[in-house]
Amino acid sequence: AGGTALVNLDDNSALLAPSLTYSVSDNATASAGAYVGTGDEPGPSGPRTEFGSYPDTYFIALNYYF
Repeated sequence: AGGTALVNLDDNSALLAPSLTYSVSDNATASAGAYVGTGDEPGPSGPRTEFGSYPDTYFIALNYYF
């Protein structure tokens, strides 16, 4: 398990990126995670926060090494 957080202290928004990695075998790993933006969403006059307009994105991956 791991993660990253990018935080804008000026507007109190953040991009959170939690992740999990599992060792399937000596040669393979499986991963899952997300990118989640927090903060006020854009208004009619444009963005209110840096990360508020980012859509939530999820991923899964299988890596094989040889």
